[in-house]
Amino acid sequence: MKFQVGNTPIHIEVGQYKPMDKGALKAFFAIVEYPQGRKTLECRYFQKGDQRWFSFPQKEYKKAGSDKSEYIPLISYLDKEYFEQFKAAVLIALKDQEDNHGQANSYQKQAAPLQDDASSLWF
Repeated sequence: MKFQVGNTPIHIEVGQYKPMDKGALKAFFAIVEYPQGRKTLECRYFQKGDQRWFSFPQKEYKKAGSDKSEYIPLISYLDKEYFEQFKAAVLIALKDQEDNHGQANSYQKQAAPLQDDASSLWF
């Protein structure tokens, strides 16, 4: 199901929802932005208590002289107001996925003839 990003002409859809139960990490998922058709893979959905949030794909790195991993997001938005609207739309879409027990829509279950990744779902 598509969800509008604020009052913009942009819509997003969450798919390839893979439930997890590792502490606050609840799922991996992909986001498609319409009408551009950009697909972002390996996003993460978190929930702890009443708080819900997600993260874009990240790159892990370690500072010199430290064994502790740090992470840099690979996607960000310069327009903070748009990003807040985008986050709200994604969280609504994730709630919809949870309510549907992570089941994809029937058209999402069909494989596409051409794919740019090894996943079984195009959407």
